[in-house]
Amino acid sequence: MQSWTIAASPNADKAAVTTFLDKLSGFARSFDSDESRSGAAVDYIESTHHYARQDIVDWLKTVRWQHDCRVVERSVITHTLDVLTTAGAIQAPSDGWQPDAFVDTEVAKLQ
Repeated sequence: MQSWTIAASPNADKAAVTTFLDKLSGFARSFDSDESRSGAAVDYIESTHHYARQDIVDWLKTVRWQHDCRVVERSVITHTLDVLTTAGAIQAPSDGWQPDAFVDTEVAKLQ
């Protein structure tokens, strides 16, 4: 399951959002590589977030990054909407949520 997703305004420039997501996907694949996990990713997290090196190494063994940021899992949308509804932040429509309405398929793919 995805742990994060990028949200953009419906008024955002589709080409710019697509370019951003494609570039982010490349960085995510690179960061998630075995080579990065044994060097650059560890160094980055250690210097930026000041965590203990061994904690980072151990944590990196348990996580993976989304390699295609233009793919949105349907379960992420439904889970988010359920949480927001339960919290009282939003009210579900009488006919239920339509996850397709939250993804611009010219920019991303709902899976």
